[in-house]
Amino acid sequence: MEVLGHVSLSDLRSFALASTLCNDLAGRRLWRKFVITGDAIEEVSERCTALLRLPDRANRVNSLVIGPGRWT
Repeated sequence: MEVLGHVSLSDLRSFALASTLCNDLAGRRLWRKFVITGDAIEEVSERCTALLRLPDRANRVNSLVIGPGRWT
């Protein structure tokens, strides 16, 4: 985990694809801040629902940012 703290996010995403273990280790850092944007409320709602479908992933989120968007 200490080494992964010094890896760029793009490299970390690639590392996550290597195996289930790598995905779990990388996910601890990748999912700390989650940003959801979209042009429609439905689109944002779908992404929030997708995040909540995976409780382990949702539990890792420390910061959730929704927006900016143009919603009517």
